[in-house]
Amino acid sequence: MSKKKTTKNASKSAAMALLLGLSALLGSAAQAQAQACYRAQDTEGTFAALDPGAPGAADAELAAATAKLLGGSGAQRTRSRCLQRALSRNADFQVGSVLLGIKLGAEGKPQQVSVLRSDYNDGMLHACLAEMVCGWQWPATGRENLLSQSFDFGTPTNEPEKMKDFRDGRKL
Repeated sequence: MSKKKTTKNASKSAAMALLLGLSALLGSAAQAQAQACYRAQDTEGTFAALDPGAPGAADAELAAATAKLLGGSGAQRTRSRCLQRALSRNADFQVGSVLLGIKLGAEGKPQQVSVLRSDYNDGMLHACLAEMVCGWQWPATGRENLLSQSFDFGTPTNEPEKMKDFRDGRKL
């Protein structure tokens, strides 16, 4: 191999290593932010003012942004991954829901995500959902906002079939 090709290959390898290193650094920074954002329980009473019977956001702009985030393909994939992992840990996983409280900073980034109510005794499911929400970005409002979001498993109507397919050994 010529010296020119060797130098070119070495440059490509160095650039690839740099990109992989940056990717790992950014990935770990995002993961650290998500871990700092998630608190399994609301021990400080941050969400005490929220009505757990009325999930959502009082602000119409935040409600619309939440609907858009939930409808995104990334959210759907993550939700399916969370469900699949829960099913692999618990073959008796049933239809139910997890209600998360979300505290948004003035810039629209989640500052805290906590489980307000859950039909599951599955901390890994809770953490999986919270990690997804911690990575979301809402519109900046210039003030802190509290909202709640319910993740329902067993709806829409095909989800119980997905649960059955997984239990029967078919991939979701």
